[in-house]
Amino acid sequence: MLDAHQSEEFSSAVVALIKQARQEKGWSQATLAGKAGVSRSGVTMVENGDRRPTLYFCHAVARALGQDLWEFVQKAEHGS
Repeated sequence: MLDAHQSEEFSSAVVALIKQARQEKGWSQATLAGKAGVSRSGVTMVENGDRRPTLYFCHAVARALGQDLWEFVQKAEHGS
């Protein structure tokens, strides 16, 4: 079980990996939001650290990026 600090670090790592994947595709936050079926403001708030991502959000965004959420989770756990 993760404590609050570890949970925050893990969440930040997953978000950083998702943001990197979005940027590598050359997508704006609005483009990603549209493809994932989430709000643009939600993407902005998550990427800026103003909101913690839900599991639904991470799954939808990873799927829109053509990647598996599990890959992001594994990378985040190992600090990659």
